[in-house]
Amino acid sequence: IAARDGDVVFQGNTAGANDDANSVFVADNGMLSVGAEEGRTIWFYDPIDGGRTDENLALLINESGRGFSGTVVFDQHTSNFDGHVRVEGGTMVLQNGASIGMDGPDGNNDDFTILPGATLVVAYEQPTRTFTPVYDDEGNLLRVDSDTTTPAFDPDHTSYIYADTATFDGANLRFVLPRAKVDLSTPLLTVSEDPDVDGPVTFTGAKVRIVLPTDAPIYQKGDAILLVKGDDGGIADRPHDHIGTARAKQGSMLAYDFHLHTFENDLVAVLPDEPTTSEEAPLVSQANLGAVAALMSGLDMAAGDGMAAMASKIRHGRGRNVFGLVSGTSSRYKTGSHVDIEGVTGMVGATGDWEYAAGDLMAAGFFTSGTAHYAAVRNAYGQRVTARGDTSYTGAGLMGRFEFRGDGNGYPYLDASLQGGESRMNFHSRDLRDEITGMEARFKSKAPYYAAHLGGGYVWKLADAGKVETYLTYLAVRRDAEQLRLNTGERLHFAAVTSQRLRLGARRMWLVNNRWQPFVGLAAEEEFSGRARASAQGLRIDEPEIRGANGVAEIGLRVVDAQDEALTIDLALHGYVGRRRGVAGMFRGEYKF
Repeated sequence: IAARDGDVVFQGNTAGANDDANSVFVADNGMLSVGAEEGRTIWFYDPIDGGRTDENLALLINESGRGFSGTVVFDQHTSNFDGHVRVEGGTMVLQNGASIGMDGPDGNNDDFTILPGATLVVAYEQPTRTFTPVYDDEGNLLRVDSDTTTPAFDPDHTSYIYADTATFDGANLRFVLPRAKVDLSTPLLTVSEDPDVDGPVTFTGAKVRIVLPTDAPIYQKGDAILLVKGDDGGIADRPHDHIGTARAKQGSMLAYDFHLHTFENDLVAVLPDEPTTSEEAPLVSQANLGAVAALMSGLDMAAGDGMAAMASKIRHGRGRNVFGLVSGTSSRYKTGSHVDIEGVTGMVGATGDWEYAAGDLMAAGFFTSGTAHYAAVRNAYGQRVTARGDTSYTGAGLMGRFEFRGDGNGYPYLDASLQGGESRMNFHSRDLRDEITGMEARFKSKAPYYAAHLGGGYVWKLADAGKVETYLTYLAVRRDAEQLRLNTGERLHFAAVTSQRLRLGARRMWLVNNRWQPFVGLAAEEEFSGRARASAQGLRIDEPEIRGANGVAEIGLRVVDAQDEALTIDLALHGYVGRRRGVAGMFRGEYKF
C-alpha cells in the first residue's frame, strides 16, 4: 500500500458484527508493506489482521530505498501481525490508544524495531475522522461526507506494543500527552509479550520529544511521567540511569526540560525544575516594543520638528496658523536581538500666539496618527526566529513654547507637549506555534497610550544672522497594560511599557536670505526605561529592552515664502546610531492666515 499522489484512508470497511473486525487481512505467509511519500499519510482507522507464520517480517513501514518518508497512522484499534514489525523511515503514529500485536508461531520470535532516524509518535486525544458516503435514489455515489470527533483520554486504554522485544535505538520518540495530567501510574506506551507480561526495551541514542496541549495542567517541579513501561513491577527503589533530557512544549510558549531516566526497561521523564516560557516567547514582547517605538517617533515629531515650527512662527509674524507634518522612518532597535520598524507618522494642527512682557507664547492643538510594519528577530535554541505585524496609533494633544525676552545676544525658552490616544498592533509568527494543532500564533492588541515631553534651551544670535541652539529635553511614552488571548487559546499579559529618554543637543541654523534657512544638529540621548514585561499562562517571559545610549544627527532646510511669509516648508533628515539605528525623513508645511 503506497500513498504517493494523495492520502490513503481505511475507515468503516470492517466486515462482521463486532467493532474489532478487520478491513485489511493479510493471508498466511504474506507480508504487508505500507509506505507514504513525504507530506502524505496512510490512515488506518480500522484494524489489520494477519501476517507470516514463520520468523520473517509481517509488517514493513516506509521501506528504505523507495522514497517513503511520510506518515502511517494507527487509530484506537489493535492490529495483529504474526511476525516482526519494522519501521525503516518516516513516521509511525499510535494514537488514541492504538496498539500493535505481534504473535510469532512459538510466541518468542516477534520483535518490534524502529530504525535510527525514523520516528514513533504516541499521541492521545487526536481528531478521528468518520466518512459517510451519500448516494442518489439510483444508488450512484454523490459524495463522501466527513465528520471529526476527538476521543476522550482513557487511562485504562493506552497504547501497547505486544512484542518479545522493542528496539528504539537512535530513533525519534514523540509523546503527545492528553489534557488530563498523567503520572507514573499511567504508562503512555507499554511493551509486552502479552497483556500480562512486560518485555525488554532498548533506548540507546533515542531522541525524545514531549508535547502538551495548551489547556492541559501545567506540570510542576518533581512531576514524573511514565513514557514507556517495559518492565513488570513498580519504579521505586529500582536501579536507574540518566540518559539525557527531553525538551517539552506546551502550546506555543511554555517549555519544560525533562530529565530522562531508564529504570531497567522503563523510560521515565522527571521534571527537575519549574516550567518556563520558551526562548521564542519574547517575540511577543519585542512586538510590543515595536508598538512603543512607533509612539516614540510620534513624540519625537512633536518635540522636535513641531516645536521648531512654533519657534519659526513666533519670529515670522503672528496670527492663526494651520500646519501639517509627515515623517517616514526606517529603524532597527536592539532589544537583546532586534526589532526592525518602517513606518509613517503624521500630525495636523492649528496654532495661536500671545505676546507678554516676559516673552512670547505659542500653543497648538493637534491630531496625530502613525502606522508602521515591524519585524522582530531573535535567536532561540540556536535558530533564528521571527515575528511580523503592523502597528498603528491615533491620538490628540496640546503643545506650547514660551520664549523669554532675553537680551541682544540670545534668549532662553521652555517647551512642552502632552498627547494621548489608542495604540493598536497585530502579531503573527510562523516560529511560534502550537505543535499539536500546527496553529501559528496570532493576536491583536489594543491599548491606551500617553506621551509627553518637557524641554528647555538657549538660542545664541550670531553675527551672520544665524543662530546656535542648545537644548535639554525629557521625553516619556507609556503604552498601558493589557490582557489578551492568542488564537491558540493561551493567555498573554502585557505589563505597561514606559520609555523615558533624556536628550541633550545643539543645532546650528543659517539665514542665507529671507527664503532659505538651512540647519544641522547633533544630540546624545539616553533611554532609562524601555523594558517590556509580559507573561504567558501566568509564567514570566524574558524581558527584551531598548535601554541604552543613542546618537542623533540632523540636517534640514526651511523654505519661507519670500513675499508675505504665509507659507513655510521644512525638509529634514535625521540619522540614529546606538541602540536605535536608522533614518527618518520629515516634511512640514504651515500656512498663516
